[in-house]
This record gives sequence, C-alpha cells and structure tokens, in this order.
Amino acid sequence: MVTPIPDLNTSGLDSVIVGVATAVPIFIPALLMFIFFIIAITGYMKQRQEGYADISQWCVVSGIVTSIVALILSMVPNVINISTLISTIVITIAFGIWFISSGDRQ
Repeated sequence: MVTPIPDLNTSGLDSVIVGVATAVPIFIPALLMFIFFIIAITGYMKQRQEGYADISQWCVVSGIVTSIVALILSMVPNVINISTLISTIVITIAFGIWFISSGDRQ
C-alpha cells in the first residue's frame, strides 16, 4: 500500500516561519547569511588555534551547509524563493572552485 505524501500546509511551526518570511522578505536570506558566517568564522578560528587554517575550506563547508538548509527550507511553500536557492548553490560552487584552485595544502 502506498502512503500518501503529507500535506505541508500545516498550522505548526512552519506557519510561523512562513508568516515571518512573507512579512519580512529579508529574513530568510539574512538567516542563511548568519548560518554561513557562523560556520565559516568559528571553523576558521578553531583551526587557526591549532596551527593551520584554510579559509577557502571553511567557506566551502559553510556553503554546503547553507545550501542544504536552503534546500530544506524550499520544501515548505512560500518560505524561500527560487532566486535565493539558486544563489546559495552558485555561491557554494564558486567557493568550491576557489578551494580547488588554491592548492597550497598540507
């Protein structure tokens, strides 16, 4: 027996996020930028304390995490628009190219 896909238009926590995202359109991009910079800066600082830090590596890691969060948020209708989702993926690919082209690793 095939289980039907649940309806994502619930009145739970996602309705609060949808309400905030429609009232304040900059909220979701600001949230994604916050996630990106927290991961990149804290990872870089922690690795710098240990002796060797690579900012391009942490930009790729935080870009991947941010893209995954954006993909998850895109599953809820009216939370994230397609231009924000595509922007996060393009930025992650750009950081990946930067990481690969900076070949000074130990």
